[in-house]
Amino acid sequence: MSSKDQPTKLLLVRGLLGAYMPGHFKRVRRHFRQMGFQVEIAPTLPHGTLATNAKRLHAYLKRESNTRLMILAHSKGGLETLLALRGMNTPVASVVLLQTPRRGAPYLSSVFRNIAPRPSSPFHRIRETAHAFGLTAIGARSACLELATKAMLPGVDEIENTRYPFPVYSFSSFSRSNSDWIELQAGRIEELEPGQPNDGVFLTRDQVWDKFHHRELDFELDHAEPTVGSERIHEPTFWETLLRENKILPEVR
Repeated sequence: MSSKDQPTKLLLVRGLLGAYMPGHFKRVRRHFRQMGFQVEIAPTLPHGTLATNAKRLHAYLKRESNTRLMILAHSKGGLETLLALRGMNTPVASVVLLQTPRRGAPYLSSVFRNIAPRPSSPFHRIRETAHAFGLTAIGARSACLELATKAMLPGVDEIENTRYPFPVYSFSSFSRSNSDWIELQAGRIEELEPGQPNDGVFLTRDQVWDKFHHRELDFELDHAEPTVGSERIHEPTFWETLLRENKILPEVR
């Protein structure tokens, strides 16, 4: 059977700290399995750097070299996915990037680079110091430092100079109100980048990949909601609707 005749397996790729969040991508995986798809969550590390996780993904994709894959990648997981796929012949049906940044996260720049303006509240300054300590304690400092910049992120130039033999779809988002997971960062972003639309972690403009099929979502979606949901977002329904409306969802075979 050729790869085009095979059923398409869905691979979910997490972003930074994803596996540390309770229920992260779990309901999405269960939902698509109930629809009849094979679904796996990629074996990336929640505290891994871009290079580390791209290497782990590359090894996984080599093992799946005869499997037709559709990859749903969230946040920096999208960078890791596209870096891993450079030069590979894996039969990929498509890659979907959601909230995947080209530039870094303002809040992490504040926590790890002490960029100005500093938080006006002494409590907020202490809180950022505590976050830097906590993220370092769990081994995530190097991965956070990669994202703690206004500059283009590592790997973006390589991705943009690569011709991928499959379609890549990119979606950016904004949110004016945020879930509990995100609210802390969102307030600091407004201090650092006043008036700039963002999803509570990355600026919306920094999620735009003109190289690919790009669309900005026309409803509010913060950075945590696609993977753990909220009162306003049921994440399995969100993903199914996103794929159906954009004619990306493969047939179940």
